[in-house]
Amino acid sequence: MIWHQEGYMDKLLSLCMIVKNEERVLSRCLDSVRDFVDEIIIIDTGSTDRTKEIAAQYTNHIFDFEWVKDFAAARNEAIRRATSKWILVLDADEYIERSDGVALRPFLSSLNTRKKFALSVPVLSLTGESGNVLEAEVARIFPANKGIYFHRPIHEQLTCDSGKLPLYKYDLRIYHSGYTPEVLQEKNKSKRNLEIFEKLKESGKMKQYDYYTLGNEYKVIKEYQKAIECYEKAFSNLNPELSYYKRCLIGLIDCYIALNMLQEAYNHIEKHLSRWSRYPEYHTIKALVLNELGFYDKGRIESEKAIRIAENGSNGDEEYWLISPDYGGVFPYQNLVEYYYRKQDIHQSVFYLSKILNERPNHFYTLYRLVTLLSQSESTQSIVSLMNKLYPKQTNQDLFLLLCASLKLADHGLSEHYLSAMVSAGHDIGTHSHLRYAILKRDRSLFDQYRVNSPDIVHVDHVMPELLAALLWNDTEYLPANTEVQAVQFLHSFINTSIQGDKSIITPSAAQEILLYDLLVELYRYQIYEVYDILMKRISSANLINMLANYYYDHHHLELATDYYSILLQEGKLNAQGYENLAHFHFNQGEAEEGIGFLQAAIELESGKVQYYSTLSAKCTDEGTTETYWKQGFEYFPQYRQLISRITSE
Repeated sequence: MIWHQEGYMDKLLSLCMIVKNEERVLSRCLDSVRDFVDEIIIIDTGSTDRTKEIAAQYTNHIFDFEWVKDFAAARNEAIRRATSKWILVLDADEYIERSDGVALRPFLSSLNTRKKFALSVPVLSLTGESGNVLEAEVARIFPANKGIYFHRPIHEQLTCDSGKLPLYKYDLRIYHSGYTPEVLQEKNKSKRNLEIFEKLKESGKMKQYDYYTLGNEYKVIKEYQKAIECYEKAFSNLNPELSYYKRCLIGLIDCYIALNMLQEAYNHIEKHLSRWSRYPEYHTIKALVLNELGFYDKGRIESEKAIRIAENGSNGDEEYWLISPDYGGVFPYQNLVEYYYRKQDIHQSVFYLSKILNERPNHFYTLYRLVTLLSQSESTQSIVSLMNKLYPKQTNQDLFLLLCASLKLADHGLSEHYLSAMVSAGHDIGTHSHLRYAILKRDRSLFDQYRVNSPDIVHVDHVMPELLAALLWNDTEYLPANTEVQAVQFLHSFINTSIQGDKSIITPSAAQEILLYDLLVELYRYQIYEVYDILMKRISSANLINMLANYYYDHHHLELATDYYSILLQEGKLNAQGYENLAHFHFNQGEAEEGIGFLQAAIELESGKVQYYSTLSAKCTDEGTTETYWKQGFEYFPQYRQLISRITSE
């Protein structure tokens, strides 16, 4: 229930929001604050969905406001209508842990509101890329009626009528989901924001901060070259003491790395970011460049330095990071996972995957990789025991995530355990999961029971259980009737003719190879081996065999991977990735000479990949051979000559 105290300014805290078409997330936001705010002010800038209807369940203070492509104007309209001593500003796609919010009230009551200042709080934004979270300090709480207001039409900032507004930190975490690819696509946020910036450009009022925020917009939609142009304009002669200096610098370096402008990235790391070398960001970002160049051991050392800084800093009272604690945790952990995967060191891979899940329990791909490794050597009970430690609360979301990973892996014991746990707790696991479980258990009656509720086809993934069922039970009746989706149409035809006994060989297109790859991997996971072999005999594609071999290698099914590699070697059709994998396989066995031979073959096929030369130089003891290959490599990537010389001499 919303706090309520009669009388103007007797109220302590007003939530002020601007909204438009937020029906999907608004309830989550308002539910998170209703226990500790006195009033909720909603400014609607033109919703056409149920946003205002949902808002009306929480407040009567809902006001229409004509959108003039100016966020500050809308924000100021909201705070103008507030009647509490303090203002809290949130967006609809944000929320707060209730316990944190309740603790805010006594803190605000203890503060002197006669002074002009604002509280900056950490905003954690889920980006959707690798499950990562970015953290930023943003001013969101301030006294009402003190001449404090928003300015700038986009990425609006607080200011005050008497000059610079003092900011003080307060640890109230705000969680933001608005920058996941799904949300950006649904709401077209970047297009809207870019239109506002164009208007600002036309007015001739763009400042360094505006170029910085415009760079952020381009970075979000992966237009890295445009982002670089904006970041460089913002960063030129930028005062290092400004709050956004470090974010602008790191954003610029990230874009350089994304476009393989590694010389520029490394220059900025050593010239500018190195002044903060006692923070994890310096070491983690440096590790990224080193890894891109193939200096994996040097990258590992930098990642370990970042982790040590974070571990030592976490015991103190001050922040040990520049822009996000992830640079001392999740990011270097991810670097080390890739390092130890390459080494085929399962123990260390499991260790760092577990460390990631401790901080990102909802990161599905990490969980899937972890259970995949564990399933090859551990019992079901051992895996469940570890999962209980990683997911101690066993919420509905936790159990569903664990079930999905188990079904994707097609592990009988784990799938049965987590399905039973969800059913016992009264949770719905969905039609798709039931269908996959029926395939796993070879239970045709269970499959038929849930197939009735199967959803409409949108993607091949949606009908994969039906495709598997048709092949498992050799029955074309299970094939989806709706074949309007082109990918489904191809697989439908191929499976149908195979069930009918057609043994003719097809030569698939590149797009069809990917579809067949997905189907064959699923058949392998679900141990439908006989059908797998039948389909493989109908396909003529060295590229598909390479794809499958590399999949088995990456998933530590080394015997099958090497069988496929042997076939491809005999036919002279092994691709560069296969040669590279075989090189690392032999390096890991201590067989340097054999590994170097495979790496040289990889270079012959893909001469422009700098990582091959770096790895060869690290493993080869013959300086003449190393020098010859570097000379060849620099013909393909001359832009790295100076940088590699610098790194190898450090």
